[in-house]
Formats: sequence, structure tokens, C-alpha cells
Amino acid sequence: MDIEKSRQRLAELNTEANSLRAKVADENRDLTRQEAEDLDKLLSDFDSLRADIDRLEKLGEQTELLHVGRGRKTLPEQPVQLKIDHNDEPSRQPAEVKVANRYLSPIGKGNCGYKTFGHFASDVRQASLRGR
Repeated sequence: MDIEKSRQRLAELNTEANSLRAKVADENRDLTRQEAEDLDKLLSDFDSLRADIDRLEKLGEQTELLHVGRGRKTLPEQPVQLKIDHNDEPSRQPAEVKVANRYLSPIGKGNCGYKTFGHFASDVRQASLRGR
């Protein structure tokens, strides 16, 4: 039984118990032995069903917790550039890229200061050439 059907059944049990109580109160009398047994059964079923719902909700929370992303656990790698020493052995050192600002424009925030995409691509190409 799923949680929603269980909650509907809880409401039904509660309605039955309240109607039994209201019947006795309207007649201004005590519960009969049969009514007391029926009420005890309704209350017991209510408690049992409520415990089942609590277990199902806890299981749902536990399952949801397992499916939640944890995010990045490592730091991103820093950009590196392989430089060839005079011994022809590559060494990893942080990249040092200098871009000539010949195409930079003081206008426009959305284009990182370049006049056109072509100017940007040209600077990227120049920065990626060996020896620069």
C-alpha cells in the first residue's frame, strides 16, 4: 500500500472512531462492551497504520538521500603547458599566456572586451602557438 492510500485509510479510521464516540455522546451513555472493543480495534489499527506510514516516509527520505548529488570533491586542475627543456624532456609548469590586446575594445561587456569573435579567435591561436 502506498503512502497516500494509507493516509486515506487513516482518515477513514479516524472518522469511524469519531462517529462511534459521537453516537455514544448523543445517547448520553457509556460505551457498551462491543463498542469498547470496536473502538480499541480502530485505535489499534490507526496506531499500526501510522507506524507503517512513518516507516514508508523514512524509507523514502533515505532513498532520496542516496540519490542527491554530492558535488565536486576535488579541486579543478590548473592549466599547464608542456615546455621542452634543452634535454628534450617535457616538464609540467603552469601555463603563462600573454595575449596582445591589440583587438580589445572598451565597449561591450558580453564579448569580454573583443571587437569581434575573429579577434578573439586570433588571440587564442597566438596564445596556443609553441614558444609564446
